[in-house]
Amino acid sequence: MIYADASVGQNINDALNCLTASNWAASPSPCRNDYIDKDWNWRTFTDADYLAGRVPDRILFNPDPVKYDRSNWVFEFLSKPWRQMIQTFIEDLVPAYVESTDILSYQFNYFHVAENSNIADPENGFFVDLPNQYDFRDLENIIAQHPDKTFFYWTTSLARVVGTQTAVEFNNQMRQYVLDNDLILFDVADIESHTDQGVPCYDARDGVEYCGRRPDGTTVKCENEPDDGLQLPAICQDYTTEPDGGHLGSVSAGHLRLAKALWVLMARTAGWQP
Repeated sequence: MIYADASVGQNINDALNCLTASNWAASPSPCRNDYIDKDWNWRTFTDADYLAGRVPDRILFNPDPVKYDRSNWVFEFLSKPWRQMIQTFIEDLVPAYVESTDILSYQFNYFHVAENSNIADPENGFFVDLPNQYDFRDLENIIAQHPDKTFFYWTTSLARVVGTQTAVEFNNQMRQYVLDNDLILFDVADIESHTDQGVPCYDARDGVEYCGRRPDGTTVKCENEPDDGLQLPAICQDYTTEPDGGHLGSVSAGHLRLAKALWVLMARTAGWQP
């Protein structure tokens, strides 16, 4: 499998490596971080915590270097405007990998669904077939040229301030397109916008202060966006230490959930019936 993505894709790639450790305590420290109090302080949990049962469930996993060997899964860093991302995938990555992989894919990121983006526009967006512009039809055409390969679609990553109406519209368009065409979807936006308990999360424009902190408790940056009265799905604060961004760090729960979800998706694609 080859998948292309920007920095959140790199976060997922790193989390896939968490699952290849010999045991939980032997995994790299970025695999074992979580918040520890209501003030959003966080730390790295240790083998002593594990043995004492103090590790939060959302950062627990059962790694296995054989069962979760991901050596055949390649990540390509790709960060460009959304139409150029389609172009690079079609013109460069598919030709480079189509002979050596079974599955090919890429993800749009939270910058592509910022409020000023046209990706969901009904006249100029991704799901509009335009001449001389890269859009969904060009992807359909390249996929049709390789019927022996599998392609899966993604909803976008999200950030604390994305949470935007554009993100809501595009991700709903993507979900409907996949349903209408019986395709495979990795619904990253849905996973990121719900806690491990299934509670929905909304954007940072809520009048509630959040301060990013280092492990020693020192403040990095604070936000206190005024409440705009809207509840737009956004990455849960549980999954990022950024006041307004969407990277899956330095806490571990978000990228671990997506790594686990990607394993389920790949297993189902390969024929596993749970």
